[in-house]
Amino acid sequence: MVQDAVNIKRARPAGAWNRVHYPTVSQIAAAWGRRIRLGTTMLTLCLSVSRWATLRETPFWLLVYDTDGRPARSVDARLEPLASEIPPRLLRDTDTGCPLVPLFPPIGVSREAVLSELVRQVSEVARFLGEGPTSGFGSQA
Repeated sequence: MVQDAVNIKRARPAGAWNRVHYPTVSQIAAAWGRRIRLGTTMLTLCLSVSRWATLRETPFWLLVYDTDGRPARSVDARLEPLASEIPPRLLRDTDTGCPLVPLFPPIGVSREAVLSELVRQVSEVARFLGEGPTSGFGSQA
């Protein structure tokens, strides 16, 4: 599912998203993800069983860090709308210090609907960061 969300053709409009072509395993056990470069920010869209078990009721997560692999602390103000939600959707990864956003897939729907919703949520984060296309991650432009 993570691989498919990153590979969706409409999820990579020209000039906006550059997929990094290698998988990455989070420092936390039982996590797998794919990196997405978004301007000066790197995102890791991952599936993490340990975060699912301890933080929120979702297996899907988005880590935000800079292109040097350090926690992207400068993005906190731009992601403030997520921190203001109840419960907050902006967390801090305890192992890496990176901003961490849970992604909530719909339940009881088709695989395509789940992928579409994951892409929508990643697009929302991209818009907050101000480095994504105005029409979103899933733009056909």
